[in-house]
Amino acid sequence: MRWSSPEMPNNALVSSRAMPGAAAIVMLAAACTTSPSVVVTTSSALTPTTTPMTTAAPETTTTIATTTSSVARPPPSTFAIIGDYGNAGPEEVAVSAMIHDLRPEYIATVGDNAYGPAGFDAVVGQYFADYIGDYTGVHGDGAGVNRFFPALGNHDYTDVGIDEYLDFFTLPGAGYASSSGNERYYDVVLGPIHWYLVNSDGREPDGITADSAQAAWLEARLAASTEPWQVVAFHHAPYGSAHHGGEEALRWPFAAWGADLVLTGHNHNYERFAVDGITYVTVGLGRTNVPLDGDPDPHSVFFYGGVDSGALFIEACDTALSAEFRTIGAGVVDTFTIGTGTCSG
Repeated sequence: MRWSSPEMPNNALVSSRAMPGAAAIVMLAAACTTSPSVVVTTSSALTPTTTPMTTAAPETTTTIATTTSSVARPPPSTFAIIGDYGNAGPEEVAVSAMIHDLRPEYIATVGDNAYGPAGFDAVVGQYFADYIGDYTGVHGDGAGVNRFFPALGNHDYTDVGIDEYLDFFTLPGAGYASSSGNERYYDVVLGPIHWYLVNSDGREPDGITADSAQAAWLEARLAASTEPWQVVAFHHAPYGSAHHGGEEALRWPFAAWGADLVLTGHNHNYERFAVDGITYVTVGLGRTNVPLDGDPDPHSVFFYGGVDSGALFIEACDTALSAEFRTIGAGVVDTFTIGTGTCSG
């Protein structure tokens, strides 16, 4: 998949702040060739190719042609991540249109899928029914296989309710395996990424602290996974420079347990952090936005807020996970890569 990077208009209103050591960077990808390591940056996007090799061996009376082909790596898997988005307003309309233009294979969310009493079909199904498996709403036929993987947010409890959430979504969906035994939190393997959609709301009966039953499940699953990348996603941000700040109860030892990337929402901004040697990202600009006010969190590497809405896009292969945060008004405002190789797209 080729994702173009729109130019930033000269009159765009952009409120962003790069923390010490940060760089403003653009999109990525060449061929999956090297081994995973630390966060790096690069540029450009390519597509994988298969190169056939043919040899012929002539004989005295007959000719025997022998053809061999190199085995191509599978193409990278692509994802869009949105958070704090579900209100059927102009921001959600624009973000949904951007996602459909770029056509990622999968969508994951970091919570607050529904604001207000309208219901999940009105604020999620209306815009993303073509990604939702076992869809029973009124906005089309839905997806043959589920490609929409939400995490629970606090507004999913308070505005519409957990019962409707569980009725509307089938998680992780037919054909997928999850080890949690429930749909409030679950795991799913999508391409080279093992995803863990955690419930960070205090109403979770299995708890939200690092010594809870839910955390024990996550630790065990991370330890057992053999996929190249381990990505944990949930709603309440453990660290934050604006809005709600950070939730100390969610500061689980993700790096020690084997996670490569932690994605959250709740704070209505985009922010990237370096914590214990891995990357944390807040993707809370699906609806409203909040500017930086005061000193940033000491773990913060890049902050963008106060204007615009957007989504995080990830391209993943077995040796690299490349990401860019795109906004409606300013285009790509931040990129990062985990691993020392890049993916062809």
